[in-house]
Amino acid sequence: MRGIGIVSVLTTIGIPVLVVVLVARAVSSRRGGSVGGGHGVRRFFQYLLLLGLLVVTLMGVVGLVGLALGTGVLADTGGALARGLTFTVFGGGLLALVVVWTRRTVREDPTELASVAWTVYLTLAGLVLAFTTAGYLGTAVAAALRDVRADAGAIVGVIVWGVAWAVHWRLTRRTLDEPRALALMVLGSVAGWAVSLTGLIGVLGQGLALVVPTSSLVDGGRETAGVAEAAGVLTAGVLLWVPHWVRRLSRFSTGPVWHAYVLVVGVGASLVVTLTGASLALYRALEWWVGDPGQVEASAYLAATALPLAMGVVGGLSWWYHRAALASRAAVGRTEVTRVHEYLLSGIALAAAATGVALVVVALVDVLNPAPLVGSVVNGVLAAVTLLVVGGPLWWWFWRRVERARRADPAGEVASPTRRVYLVLLFGVAGLVAVVVVLVAAFIVIDDVVRSTVGSGTVRDLRVPLGVLVAAGAMSGYHWMVQREDRAAAPPPAARTGPRLVLLVGPRDDALTAYVHRATGARVDVWPADGPAWEPEAVTAAVAGLTGPRAMLISGPDGLRIVGSGSDTAQHGDEPGPGGEQRQAELDQHAQRSGLDGVPGRRPGSRGVAQPSVLHGEQPGGEEDQQPQDGQHEEPDDARHSGDDDR
Repeated sequence: MRGIGIVSVLTTIGIPVLVVVLVARAVSSRRGGSVGGGHGVRRFFQYLLLLGLLVVTLMGVVGLVGLALGTGVLADTGGALARGLTFTVFGGGLLALVVVWTRRTVREDPTELASVAWTVYLTLAGLVLAFTTAGYLGTAVAAALRDVRADAGAIVGVIVWGVAWAVHWRLTRRTLDEPRALALMVLGSVAGWAVSLTGLIGVLGQGLALVVPTSSLVDGGRETAGVAEAAGVLTAGVLLWVPHWVRRLSRFSTGPVWHAYVLVVGVGASLVVTLTGASLALYRALEWWVGDPGQVEASAYLAATALPLAMGVVGGLSWWYHRAALASRAAVGRTEVTRVHEYLLSGIALAAAATGVALVVVALVDVLNPAPLVGSVVNGVLAAVTLLVVGGPLWWWFWRRVERARRADPAGEVASPTRRVYLVLLFGVAGLVAVVVVLVAAFIVIDDVVRSTVGSGTVRDLRVPLGVLVAAGAMSGYHWMVQREDRAAAPPPAARTGPRLVLLVGPRDDALTAYVHRATGARVDVWPADGPAWEPEAVTAAVAGLTGPRAMLISGPDGLRIVGSGSDTAQHGDEPGPGGEQRQAELDQHAQRSGLDGVPGRRPGSRGVAQPSVLHGEQPGGEEDQQPQDGQHEEPDDARHSGDDDR
């Protein structure tokens, strides 16, 4: 029966795999169809098979070698041997076929290595192989330190998966450039940083706990085992972080993703860890000396304080390192990256200080409320003081730097998008928090009214929503005053000069149209017409001299002609400017003479002049298509009306 089960498993796995391989191969070998037809589907299945069979084969090899080293002989241990043989023999055989298929595909089509599917495969394979290798290494190190023995299975896993990782790492360096390898390096760096930080905090915390004089109630053996486990985690994290960050990502050219990793993960998250550890350590110290620590021995209490202290130290080191890395790649002067750094740290410290303000309100309500207290009021006050002491000075330090930069360059700092986003984000978060706590407070009051239990207990239940509301209000009020000062200091918007509408009459030139739109900021309409090609130098000089609200540029046999570029063409609404009555009469007479012959956009006797096409801005306001006659400098009626619409 067991043999039948194995055959069933092989049939279930092998037949679909072979079918998919044959179908994908048939699709990729077709050369008479459309270019790129079926390549996306073929690549999806091909690289999915490659990754899946790679993982299956490596699992089989590790299982077989682990059985051989663990028992000294390959024996049946409840299906492990059959699984290892199946994964190794059949999975490895199918993997070899897919590898040969992939190599042949690359030789026939060199652009295969530039495809998105190849990039995704190397990214996923690199992460899976790196994480698995690091996990086996951490297990081996922990076993060696804890039990003073070699874990054969873990060592085999490190070797087998590590070799596969090294091969794919080499492929990544040879076939992926920086933009395509960025996702792999960032994800590996983030994982390596998090695991390394956790392991280092554990090693330092457990190590400090071992230094504390112990009593009979403290289990020293458990602390030693904890150090071994933390050392394994630290080793795994270093194996991930060093290749991805130290060897690769730290040397990449700076960009949005690079700065996002350094600022958000390296600086921001490290500061959060630092503030959390420092706050917990300070609170426990104050609680022991001033507050109510409860019935606990000094050695046990001090040993439990070692972990928060380690968090503060390790988080601070990570913060310092990433700030130095950011400063080494920063541009000269105050840039948006500098602003993001300062506003990010200011916001994190402000959150800690605001939490302290909320806890102060909670403690005051507890003191003034005659209802029986739950817990110690002194401990609540100490927690509030701790957060204010830790978060307040740090916020003031960074915010003072921001305000000093604002005084040095008011216009530049006020106009900074980072500052605007920071203020809007604070208002948004504070408003959302206020709405939530108001709903919670309303529910508490209504529930007590319905139950007829309104009293001191209601006030006690409202202390947390009230504290949060006060903190959110104080934060919003202060930054509202800051925003009001920014609005007062912001320079007035510059009055718009130049045309609002530019009409190009001549050969269609999309590049020229885009240039005129960028240079003037006006809506650009085009009337395609026969004529000489546009002269870039003449158009550039003409655009620089446009002052009126509307202008028409005509490419004619005599060169570039400009109509309506002076300020004398300025109008407001339907009121004509100087000489506007006579000009309007001439335009109306011209419109009557140039009646349409039934063909859209064409007049009798015209040569290839079509309706105006709008490439930038809104649709034209008028419906008639008018051409200026020889010797007349006049603007079309539809341009006049569309200019009025713009105003």
